Amino acid sequence: MCSIRHLCVVVLGTMCRTGVFG
Repeated sequence: MCSIRHLCVVVLGTMCRTGVFG
């Protein structure tokens, strides 16, 4: 299973790409 930290990195990276954050 992926760690919580890894999941957070993936989610943050996705939001950055979609323009939600910056």
